[in-house]
Formats: sequence, C-alpha cells, structure tokens
Amino acid sequence: MHSIDAACQSQKWMRIMTMPSSHLATSRPVSPGTPGKILIVEDDPGLQLVLVELFTTMGYATLTASNAAAALTTLKNNRDVIMLFSDVVMPGEMDGIGLADAARKIYPELRILLASGYPQKDLTTKTLPKYEAFISKPYRSSELEEQMRELGIYPPG
Repeated sequence: MHSIDAACQSQKWMRIMTMPSSHLATSRPVSPGTPGKILIVEDDPGLQLVLVELFTTMGYATLTASNAAAALTTLKNNRDVIMLFSDVVMPGEMDGIGLADAARKIYPELRILLASGYPQKDLTTKTLPKYEAFISKPYRSSELEEQMRELGIYPPG
C-alpha cells in the first residue's frame, strides 16, 4: 500500500491510501471499462494535484476546475465527461451541491460524486438522486473506487 500526503491551503494534511498498481490490475472488473474523462472540482491546488494523480493512476483522463462556474463551462465544452467529482464546500456563489444540480440539467445521466470533510447530514437534508454519491474525507482510493463502481463507472482498460 502506498500513501500520498498533501498539504492543503487550509494547512490541513490529507493522506490518501492507494494500493500498488499490481493490485489495481487484478481488482478490475471483467466487464469493459468506462471510457471518458473525470472532471475534478477542487479549490485547493495541492489537493487538486493529488486527485489528478489518483484518477490518472486509475487510468482516467482528467479535467480540473477550481470553482463551480469554471466547472460548468468545462462541462459544456467537453461532452465526454463521465463523472463530476466535486468538493461540496467551495468559494463563490455556488457550492458543490448547487453545481451537482446545475450539472444535472446539462447532462441528466452524468455521474456525480461529492466529497467533503463534513458529514453529509451536516451539509444537506436532501436525498441524493440517482447517479449521485457522497464520500467523506479523508478516504482511501479503494473507497473511491467502490463509490465509482456503485455509480456504474469502472476503470478503463
């Protein structure tokens, strides 16, 4: 098992645990992988880099945005985005939950995985609709992969 430590702007440390690539290769499903890009929306540049590395290691191409407005522009210009991975608490007029609602209007079938250091019950009282999931920080890469599988997304290749 490997770990990636990243200092975030908030001066908090996050450790993401990853399995060796040999384990990832054997844990992939028999069915074909899901092609497409992952749009990562994270306002902390250090954490954004860690997430790009993590999704790239899984075999995905990535796009990034640091706020909801930039994410919506990116979504409109990239029809091959299969999943929106967004922090819930972000600067600007729209948080991750608002972004998920706006993204759903553009792409009704888009898979959305929201992440936060706050418990889901403290962030929203709404039930997440179909194709949406929530993961609490800190999380392991195996937990991230499990949430993605539950959304119907499997590593490419």
